[in-house]
Amino acid sequence: MKFVDIRCVGNATERKDSAYQSAVTWLAAAVRVGEHYVNNLSDVVRIVENLPKDTLVDGLFLLDHGNKSQCWVGDEDIGGATLVSYAGYKTALQKLRSHMGGEAIIHVMNCEAGSHESMLRAFAEYVGVPTYGGTGLSNPLLGFNTGSYVCAMPSGRIIHDAGRPRAYGQGG
Repeated sequence: MKFVDIRCVGNATERKDSAYQSAVTWLAAAVRVGEHYVNNLSDVVRIVENLPKDTLVDGLFLLDHGNKSQCWVGDEDIGGATLVSYAGYKTALQKLRSHMGGEAIIHVMNCEAGSHESMLRAFAEYVGVPTYGGTGLSNPLLGFNTGSYVCAMPSGRIIHDAGRPRAYGQGG
């Protein structure tokens, strides 16, 4: 199985957010082999779609800036209910289903991603895999969130206090 680790880098100068700019600089310095940098959710879909035909992904990990009101993937805020309103994303994300392994997960590692249940539910429904987000602040270096975890199941069921999802490189 293969993990796809997505580091979402938006245009920090447009956001005028010094904490975000610092995080982007730090992430750029801490790149691990196999990570992909993207500017939006379409880039995420394109990366997975372009994998060799029989390649299965065991985990899709997204990391960018987030808070209780926004959850970013590059230059796009997909938090709250906005993911479901982006034209074409349901169809685009459904294309990822054929590349997801039997025990695959999506982990949105942005700070407070677990506060965006409709976003997690949309990922889970569209891609067909459990999707996790933490309710607190994320520490990508140590791989944990200061809050609890929320998991959206493909059926639409939301599990609060779901437990910490597996980390990079850990099988199902």
